Amino acid sequence: MSATLTPEVVVQPPVKSAKPVPPPARESGLVRFGLALANWSERWFPDPLIFALAGIVVVFIVGLFLHQSPAKMAVQGGKNFWTLVPFTMQMVMIIIGGYVVASTPLVQRLIRRLAEIPKTPRGAIAMVALFSTLTSLISWGLSLIFSGLLVRELSRRVKGMDYRAAGAAAYLGLGAVWAMGLSSSAAMLMATKGAIPPSLFNISGLIPLTQTLFLWQSIVTAAVLIVVSVLIAYLSAPSAEHARTAESYGIKHEAAAEKLEAKTKPGEWLEYSPLLTILVVVLLGWYLVDVFRTSPQGALAALDLNTYNLMFITVGLLLHWRPKRFVRAVADCIPATGGVLIQFPFYAVIFGIIVGTGISDSLASCSSPSVLTIPIHCSWQPIRLSWACLSHLAAASG
Repeated sequence: MSATLTPEVVVQPPVKSAKPVPPPARESGLVRFGLALANWSERWFPDPLIFALAGIVVVFIVGLFLHQSPAKMAVQGGKNFWTLVPFTMQMVMIIIGGYVVASTPLVQRLIRRLAEIPKTPRGAIAMVALFSTLTSLISWGLSLIFSGLLVRELSRRVKGMDYRAAGAAAYLGLGAVWAMGLSSSAAMLMATKGAIPPSLFNISGLIPLTQTLFLWQSIVTAAVLIVVSVLIAYLSAPSAEHARTAESYGIKHEAAAEKLEAKTKPGEWLEYSPLLTILVVVLLGWYLVDVFRTSPQGALAALDLNTYNLMFITVGLLLHWRPKRFVRAVADCIPATGGVLIQFPFYAVIFGIIVGTGISDSLASCSSPSVLTIPIHCSWQPIRLSWACLSHLAAASG
């Protein structure tokens, strides 16, 4: 006899209908504006070098309207191409000094501790904004690197953190209050005689920091800007449902290597030994103490770009402890200096065209409401304010 096999029928229990998933909450108007601005910037904002090149063309055209000689403007612009080389090098050293301090093991441990505090995406972005603005008062180079490393660490720990908002918060120090801090290029330039172009020094003279950054009005303004910046960063951060995380961009951050590779040659002994570091740091520290102690106008007046950069290089060398680690940190940050190195000479061309011709006199006369030197009323305050905003946006350093 043959048996007939019938398939076993398994009766499934009735499935309860799942609760409908609610749609993502509608973002606030400030968040929607921030998202739209981020999308527009990613699509339309050019490299900063374009602003420098366009600035030369705009100033040249303005000079033509003011009846300046094209040949004279070209000659004066080219003649001043190298005028800002000392100042350019000082700006590069701010970036290097900030990076070598921010990348030390001590600061790295501090960043990891800070990254453990926030538990929500908005809290993380607000923290980035806070430390970006605070560190920018010390150094805009330190602010960029410290905040970037903090964003990298937070992106690994806080799920749903919008990478665009965190990146924007990391730049808040450079965009909001850095010019009120110790690395303000404008204030430091006017406080450093060797960095001021001779034609500008004849007009302004030397202006110490006690007359700019350390006025109580400047300090209050910086405090207000920090509070407002952190608040805006918190309120404009998108929720996790609308966030674009680091993973969505294909970015995977790995922990930075803190250990040095093993020595392979006898000649590398001094590179791994702290002996030279200790001797040089003691020597430079002695000099810095003497600079502040013997300043006839007080310690604050002795602080200029050269002294400021030397302080950061000295601290970075000490905290890295071994020359090998210090050199590696410097090499890692050199690519970040490319924009400053190539842009500032072109800004010097703009400076040369304006100062070396009659354009500067025409612009100065705009301060008088009774004078009309171009077809529009350049004495109108909104026009001058708009020009100041555009030039601050275009320049790599104010």
